[in-house]
Amino acid sequence: IVEALHEEGLDIRLARINTMGGEARDVFTVRRADGIPIRGESDRAALRQRLADRLSG
Repeated sequence: IVEALHEEGLDIRLARINTMGGEARDVFTVRRADGIPIRGESDRAALRQRLADRLSG
């Protein structure tokens, strides 16, 4: 996940990992390398899709 975020040109500002039972949930707060947050639901949705594609392949 971290490598995929880096390849997208993103910096991780906060990483939170929670476990409940046998399930882990990772939450990352990221910004572009220039420090600007990712804005707009369409930008976030596109990023989620690109990351999902990279991680599934």
